[in-house]
Amino acid sequence: MRPHSAQGGSIRFLSREYHDTLGALKVTPPTSATLITLAGGVPSQLKAGAEQLARSLGRNLFRVNLGGIVSKYIGETEKNLAMLFARAQSTEWVLYFEDGDALFGRGGEGTGNQGLGPDSVSRIVEKLAVYRGFIVAVLRQPPQPAQAHRKIRHFHITFPPV
Repeated sequence: MRPHSAQGGSIRFLSREYHDTLGALKVTPPTSATLITLAGGVPSQLKAGAEQLARSLGRNLFRVNLGGIVSKYIGETEKNLAMLFARAQSTEWVLYFEDGDALFGRGGEGTGNQGLGPDSVSRIVEKLAVYRGFIVAVLRQPPQPAQAHRKIRHFHITFPPV
């Protein structure tokens, strides 16, 4: 069950949960939002897991900086979200949220360290729900999906402690 390093800095996962999830993702291409949450392990292991997952799906991983999307100016957050999702859709990126707790932890309360308010969280999750692609989010704790997340197909992978 423990991951080990392979050549080129990638990680080879021995977890059945990881392989089962990857198999399910390859069999059914996303026709709607597909969220893969990663928890456990150490941050570098989780990031390497997200990178390998994207490679295995034949896509590029794009790190989303929530602080750069959310704006205090009226309409700017919506404009930034629209640009992000239009670009992500056309390039088939796997969107990567390094601090997924801000959006997906504790029922989507916006409790991460990004300083997101409930309105910002709702708008982002709303946009994620209509994105036809893969989303990877790193969580400190296993997810507790909120009602807004019910429209998003969800897989969860727990990494063993190192």
